[in-house]
Amino acid sequence: MFAVLVTLSLYLLCSIHPIDAYPSDAQIQSRSEIGEQGTNTKSYNVKAKQAILVDYETGEILFAKNDTEKMTPSSMSKIMTSYLVFSALKDRSLAMHDRFRVSEKAWKTQGSKMFLSLNSEVMVEDLIRGMIVQSGNDACIVLAEGMFGDEMIFVGHMNNMADELGLTGSHFDNATGLPAPNHYMTARDLAILAVRLLKDFPDYYRYHAEKDFEHNKIAQSNRNTLLGIGGVDGVKTGHTEDGGYGMVISAERNSRRLIGIVNGLNSIKERAEEAGKLLNYGFNNFSLRTLYRNGESVDKINIWYGDKPEVAITVKSPLELYIPRYLAKNDGIEIDLKYQNNITAPIAAGTEVGTMTVKIHNIYGDNIVIPLVTAEEVKKANFVQTILQNIDILISR
Repeated sequence: MFAVLVTLSLYLLCSIHPIDAYPSDAQIQSRSEIGEQGTNTKSYNVKAKQAILVDYETGEILFAKNDTEKMTPSSMSKIMTSYLVFSALKDRSLAMHDRFRVSEKAWKTQGSKMFLSLNSEVMVEDLIRGMIVQSGNDACIVLAEGMFGDEMIFVGHMNNMADELGLTGSHFDNATGLPAPNHYMTARDLAILAVRLLKDFPDYYRYHAEKDFEHNKIAQSNRNTLLGIGGVDGVKTGHTEDGGYGMVISAERNSRRLIGIVNGLNSIKERAEEAGKLLNYGFNNFSLRTLYRNGESVDKINIWYGDKPEVAITVKSPLELYIPRYLAKNDGIEIDLKYQNNITAPIAAGTEVGTMTVKIHNIYGDNIVIPLVTAEEVKKANFVQTILQNIDILISR
């Protein structure tokens, strides 16, 4: 009998390839619970025409209202001007102690001013404070001309950077934020830009928290009246007749940072109230939940010609999301699993075999994709195990 089994097994080993016997096509499994993630926005609203609230670390959108609608960003678009200046400082093509001359164009610029003197030479660090704290349009033009010789060349770099950062709903016509026919942004793009400003230039972000600055014996206060209240440390206000009153606001509480945008409001007071309420909504109504931990089994996949018939798959990194407190752990979250099945051994622990896609609202897209990996090693089957598996193949045929 043993001789018969050996002969049969040798025949099967020679004539049947594992992939032919058991296809290894990707298996798609979906699991949906209640539908899309909800943030109960029906129970909360803002007076702003456009608004968004995002978690800094995850990019999750906690609240949105017309967030992809093109709007007049006013001086909030100075964040892009800051981004280019900080980029130059970081790559050392610009230094804080460099001095730029104030041109007639900069000196004559209307709107909010740093009150620069014509033909004076001003240090870059002072111009940065004038641009951020005082919202000086003249400071923006001096920086643009000093870096690239002409404001419009600087604007070209602003638009190139917008493309690089994925700001698909934005276009810049100037470095100041003054109204122009083709100068617009979306609230979502402003959120992306603010997140990148903090992540890419943490050493320079501190200028956005400064409450006042004096130049030419003229002291001006930051128009962000919420600075220092409830962890608020930035980012930028804006106001024009076209855009109304707006603000990009950021605050950190208990090691968690949120970024909010409101625009189209009627007054400085209303802007501060609505921005503050938006932050409080985010901090008070969402909690961080761990949906899957490292090593926690998500599912199991079949293994062929291994020393075990199956192996657990797990997430490569923990899956954590901010979820409204009124929802249970996985309520309202749609999770799709896509992975290879019927894989031939040997397989090392941590081998990537598929993905977990979590469908949520996120400033970078609508999904979070996390790799799925094998939880443990599967060694190649020994001779006896191979014989037995080949017999199973023959019987299943």
